[in-house]
Amino acid sequence: MLELLITLVSILIFVYGLVMLSRLFSAQLSQKQKKWWLIAHIIFVIIYFAGVLGALLLTSMAANLITENAQINAAHLFAR
Repeated sequence: MLELLITLVSILIFVYGLVMLSRLFSAQLSQKQKKWWLIAHIIFVIIYFAGVLGALLLTSMAANLITENAQINAAHLFAR
């Protein structure tokens, strides 16, 4: 669960950095360039987060639903 939290926080920091970067560069672009820049980045962000969040959800669900406590305990005993 800690890994999921760390990943989520790093994604939020990444998004915050992108927003701050866009504020710096938006003053240098024309209106037409701003519009297409915004459209392209919205599409890329949607595609990125669909993949990342989908992978996180699949991993989380697989770890919780497929594994049982007996399997985890057996793996820990075997690893020793």
